[in-house]
Amino acid sequence: MVLWTIYASRSDEVRAEYEKAIQLEKDVVPIILEEMPLPEALSEYQYIDATEVMMVHSPEGSKRLALKLIDALQQRLFVD
Repeated sequence: MVLWTIYASRSDEVRAEYEKAIQLEKDVVPIILEEMPLPEALSEYQYIDATEVMMVHSPEGSKRLALKLIDALQQRLFVD
């Protein structure tokens, strides 16, 4: 998972981590937490847009985000 924020977009360490994961052909799931465009290397992956949920700082918003993450991960893990 790559948690995508303005800080992640500026981080050499984050870039090195997702580039290494891509090189090793690992599953990559970008999770967009702030409205920042994904770099080309990540844009080809199915991502989770959590920007709307993150704007609502409430237990309900957190629960919706958690359920969205669980659903997306289950789809990736249990693909036939």
